[in-house]
Amino acid sequence: KLKGWYCNIGKPAIIEDDFVSYVDLALDLWVSANGTQTVLDEDELEELNLDEELKQQVYSGLRELEKHFESKNLIFKDPAPNLYHVTHVSIINLL
Repeated sequence: KLKGWYCNIGKPAIIEDDFVSYVDLALDLWVSANGTQTVLDEDELEELNLDEELKQQVYSGLRELEKHFESKNLIFKDPAPNLYHVTHVSIINLL
């Protein structure tokens, strides 16, 4: 049964022939199957001591994600230009 979506906010992924890497910017969004949203790891984001511009981009990415799920449009198109800082969305299926 679907439990929800766990979304990491990070810098855009670097995709090469033999590896994929990205920088995790700590802030995460958990959206349960019923639509309840929970922002995670704000304390970890503060510990990164990011410059103000990058921190604002992180929160902008978070707002875009929140709006996306609020619209109930759960299909992510590729590429998703408005979700620039979202590098990973996982569908969590736990029994």
